[in-house]
Amino acid sequence: MRRTNKFDVIPWPETDDELLRRLLDAFAALWNEVSYEYHQRYADPDRDFWKPEIEDDE
Repeated sequence: MRRTNKFDVIPWPETDDELLRRLLDAFAALWNEVSYEYHQRYADPDRDFWKPEIEDDE
């Protein structure tokens, strides 16, 4: 089973290199948070894996 996706990202124009790196770093952090949350739901038998937990701010 393949667990990673690999692809090349090339900024255009080259001056956007730093912006692209920051965007990809933020995306990686978000992806890790989502993956961790799903892992925690899957590992806990008392939580419904498929039901999203939405916090009500009211």
